[in-house]
Order: sequence, then structure tokens, then C-alpha cells
Amino acid sequence: MPRQTKQAVKARTDAVSSINQPDVVADPAASTTSADLKIDGKSRDSRVREAAYRRFEARGGAHGEHDRDWFDAEAEIDRDTG
Repeated sequence: MPRQTKQAVKARTDAVSSINQPDVVADPAASTTSADLKIDGKSRDSRVREAAYRRFEARGGAHGEHDRDWFDAEAEIDRDTG
């Protein structure tokens, strides 16, 4: 393999890196997901997780309804937080 100069390696690395870089920097506030939103110091995801677990416990810890628990918990948290 031919020996390459540091400049050639850097140029190739920069070219490859630029492929993965967006040309336009988005507004950071616009990229916030609903899971990142904090309410009373807890993220939405954390609140949903806790509500889903409460539903699981209320059913006696029976397995097999985790999707329903999660979706119902999401609806509850979204309804409560408006």
C-alpha cells in the first residue's frame, strides 16, 4: 500500500465526514422529542414508564398486556399534561 501524506489522509477523512454532516443546522428546540420534555423534573418517558408499571401491578402482575399498559399510560400522561 502506498504511503499517504497526513494532508491526503485528512482531506479524505474530512470528505467522508462531510457526507454525514447536515448542510443546514436545525433549530435545537425543534428537534426536542416528546420524551425529552420535563414535567415536575421528570421526562415524559419516565412518567409513562411509571404509569404503565402501575397498570401492570393493578392487574396483579399478569404478563402479556404490556403494549396495552404502555399505550394507555401514554394516553393518560398526554391527557394530564395537555
